[in-house]
Amino acid sequence: VTVTPSVTTGTHLAGIPYNFVLNQGQTYQLRNPNGPGLLPTDLTGSRIHADKPISFFSGHDCNFVTGNALACNHLVEQIPPIDQWGTAFAIAPLAERGSSYLRVVASQDGTNLSINGSVVASLIAGQPYDQAFSSSLFVTADRPVAVIEYGLSAGSTRTDGVYGDPT
Repeated sequence: VTVTPSVTTGTHLAGIPYNFVLNQGQTYQLRNPNGPGLLPTDLTGSRIHADKPISFFSGHDCNFVTGNALACNHLVEQIPPIDQWGTAFAIAPLAERGSSYLRVVASQDGTNLSINGSVVASLIAGQPYDQAFSSSLFVTADRPVAVIEYGLSAGSTRTDGVYGDPT
């Protein structure tokens, strides 16, 4: 397995690949406690390559989805390989929440991202684009992207008045 972290984490420098070997059934955890206070720095954009099939999960121990939050939550998601990312997505706010948070991550340099037909960004590989939204969106890109929808943290600036833990 080769990991190229997007930010310096522990002894591993940002942008410098490092390798390790996993045998069947083994796991490896990369944590980044280098952020402010006890919160880890975001590792979005880190690259993972393996010469055999692996599962890759990304997560956070206590994520505050947007500022001014009263509650954090453990978030974790299995990340599909880049060859399974797409270029067109219909996104709607979470039911009974009314507003959500969008993150789009580019797979390649020069990825042009559009929302509802308007170009909003040109991204480099691994770069995220973030946006709060309260109505349905149609997200398109000219190169494969990953699209993530988050439920907002309790206490976040919201238009729906509904409170709940981030998800």
